[in-house]
Amino acid sequence: MLPKVVVALVVLLIAVTDGQVVLPPAVEGGTCQTGSELGQCVPLREYPRYVQLLRNTQRSEHETNFLRSSVCGRSESGSVLVCRPVRLNDPECGQGIRDRIVKGKIAELEDYPWMALFQYRKPRGDTGFHCGGVLITQRYVLSAAHCFVGLRTGWEPIMVRLGEWDFESEMDCTQGNAGEELHCAPPVQDFLLERIIAHEEFTVKDANRANDVALVRLSGDAVFSNYVKPICLPEVGAVDSERLYDGILVASGWGKTENASASRYKLYTELAVTDYEICKSNYVRDQKVQLAAGQLCAGGEDGRDTCNGDSGGPLMKEVAEQGRYYVAGLVSFGPNKCGEQLPGVYTRVEHYLQWIVAKVLESSRVD
Repeated sequence: MLPKVVVALVVLLIAVTDGQVVLPPAVEGGTCQTGSELGQCVPLREYPRYVQLLRNTQRSEHETNFLRSSVCGRSESGSVLVCRPVRLNDPECGQGIRDRIVKGKIAELEDYPWMALFQYRKPRGDTGFHCGGVLITQRYVLSAAHCFVGLRTGWEPIMVRLGEWDFESEMDCTQGNAGEELHCAPPVQDFLLERIIAHEEFTVKDANRANDVALVRLSGDAVFSNYVKPICLPEVGAVDSERLYDGILVASGWGKTENASASRYKLYTELAVTDYEICKSNYVRDQKVQLAAGQLCAGGEDGRDTCNGDSGGPLMKEVAEQGRYYVAGLVSFGPNKCGEQLPGVYTRVEHYLQWIVAKVLESSRVD
């Protein structure tokens, strides 16, 4: 139980700001916003940092303004509620052990353990894997909206698979030099799709695939291991924005390659982000497509790109000093022929961070 003086301090903050002492009504667990971050309205006792700052008589004007702007109001039970930012990133996110993929190289068994594959049921009853995604929490996979909206007649996404490497083998194993023991991964983790949340403003009628982002809530919690773990989201304060797009990025998947319709092994390729304005002009000139805010371009070198089968898969940035990978983009679309000079277009994840957090909060409350 917090001392009454702490509650009184909050009331005083509001009184000084608004010229009144009555706190507005608020709902515990409701979505709120503080600065550029989304959060949840929680009792004071559940936000120790706020209480600590409230008790600090030497705080700056900036900190005082933060305290004021973070007050949600008072619950029905009379508790003061404050806006605690929501962070989805797991403490071990993005830590790896060291398609649509053209000129891709086979990844190691434990590389990119956040990769996800979506399985579809087709009109004749057969199934196949046709889209990728990336695990961001125990319960959510991030992907592209076009993997779920406007599908061909009779196609239905039915399952998501985690921990895959070679989807033609029952057990994934590798062997180093001759005579060495086999190194095998545990069985894959398959989940039904409990809920598909595509961006409300995405439509297949838009040639530029604006707002091409979706979340999928799994039917159960993923079990983390060296072979299954979440990637990091570019949350506020986690990584410098410019750092995300500087230098070499990595795309991974099992998709369409230059030699076959799909790869049985997880592949990866290294790509560089290209100048957005130049890319935008080239797409208008060559494809008659006007790119939108929330998109970025990468690749475009001859023979080095991502292709249809990896739709929804991640474009990743390794931040070496942190030892973590962040998801910078999601494969959206590209030129008609893989490996052409025109760069691929990716959904810029940072642009949709608030949408992602809001949908996770909303979806998690509906249980």
